[in-house]
Amino acid sequence: MRYRKMDATQLKAYYGQFAKPDETGRGMVVPRGGKNRGINGKSNLKYHLDFCGILLDKDNSETDVTMGFEIRDLIAEFYRGFGDEAIIIPGSKMTHDRHSSRQKHFYVTFDPNNVQFVVIGHKRYHDKDQTTKDLSDLAEFVCLGELNGEAYCWDYYVFSWSMDYNKVANRDDLLLSDAKYAACSRTGIRREMLRNFLQAKFDDVETLVAMQSIRSGNEVKSMSGQKETEKAGTKVPSGSSESGLFQQWNYRDELNHKETFVLDDEGRMVNPDSTIPWEGRAQYRNAETSTSNDWHNIQQNYVVIRYVRIGISQAAQYIFLQMPEVVTEAQQDAILILEQMLRNEVRQLLGKYDLLDRLARRGAEKTWSQQLQK
Repeated sequence: MRYRKMDATQLKAYYGQFAKPDETGRGMVVPRGGKNRGINGKSNLKYHLDFCGILLDKDNSETDVTMGFEIRDLIAEFYRGFGDEAIIIPGSKMTHDRHSSRQKHFYVTFDPNNVQFVVIGHKRYHDKDQTTKDLSDLAEFVCLGELNGEAYCWDYYVFSWSMDYNKVANRDDLLLSDAKYAACSRTGIRREMLRNFLQAKFDDVETLVAMQSIRSGNEVKSMSGQKETEKAGTKVPSGSSESGLFQQWNYRDELNHKETFVLDDEGRMVNPDSTIPWEGRAQYRNAETSTSNDWHNIQQNYVVIRYVRIGISQAAQYIFLQMPEVVTEAQQDAILILEQMLRNEVRQLLGKYDLLDRLARRGAEKTWSQQLQK
């Protein structure tokens, strides 16, 4: 996922006077919300993002994540009465503000498997009504706008991702007007809806955590040129970062394995320049590895590949994040060995639990070496 990096002055100019880089310097904090404000005019809802700038979609168009996404089917999963203009923002967690009980911190995420809360923004054209009250009662946090003579205002509600509609099953209100939307905890369906949307708008969902900074307009034009070359049938690096910073999230437990490998032109594995424990690891009891890895100044002749295995009953994904014009024999040898190690890992796991019959269910895997043969 690409973004254009911004300094503190640029952040304020684009997102408002209270936007700023976060304490780590890698991400940013952007206050947003309705017209009701907290202390000193600050918004009651503050968004935390893992990058510091403006996100770019597949067409290199700017995307302000804090303004939300219009994913109508997903929004309807929470409440069928939301209008077509409602927006949704997925988040991994929500915390209290240390200085004000009226303010909340919302941590935005692009990983469908890590969503715990969502913000839903809703245009309201009338004064507070029963629907507003119903939503306020269900929400974890509410940021209501004020009409003040305007045609409409924005209300913002924070819901738990697994919100249970049975909480209001004994009430005769609009939330239960259709039994289809009275089902509880439809987390799997919601996750798939979000996954499909993000893949269509940005990139393969497994590479969404690879935040790649683009610092100038020339680099955006360069990437646009790469797209045209790709359409013409020429192999180009996919996911390469001219800015020099390449980030990937690595995770492993017994069933799941997501890892990125960087190979130089002699087939040697390049260690990341920094490895930071991912704070979400605490959510998973059996996580062996959960880190954010950073590589700086990756050369254009390096191969960058990613392995994604989810469970044992589906084929693993072998993804090229950067492929040079010429892949050396040494790199090909290293890839073959790495593939075999990863496939043996699955076979040993299935054998350990006497589940070798699952190999047939996994289906064919399009490995890195198979992709290179084309």
